[in-house]
Amino acid sequence: GVEFNVYPVEAALLQRWENASIRDADIADEDGTPLLSFPEKNDMIATDFELRSCPPSFPKDEPRLLSDSPTCRLWYKPDNVFEMPKVNVMATLRTSEAYQTSVEASVLA
Repeated sequence: GVEFNVYPVEAALLQRWENASIRDADIADEDGTPLLSFPEKNDMIATDFELRSCPPSFPKDEPRLLSDSPTCRLWYKPDNVFEMPKVNVMATLRTSEAYQTSVEASVLA
């Protein structure tokens, strides 16, 4: 193990951290224009991490085909045993360009 200590944070220091701004860090131009900025909020980042229960009617041992098109087939099978999220991605790329020469065919086979 690694030795460590826990100390209370003084209220004044905690207040300073909570109210910190880019101007406090001395990373602004002479006119106060920040040299650093936070990126825009990414709405694609998940915030809800609750696991959803699978309906009892869902088959236990076989996946369900959710979408089937000429370009994509999407299957879904929840973990009914441990109820843990997981994902398997399998992709097949098909193109006639890969077999234009024997060298390409041998490298991409």
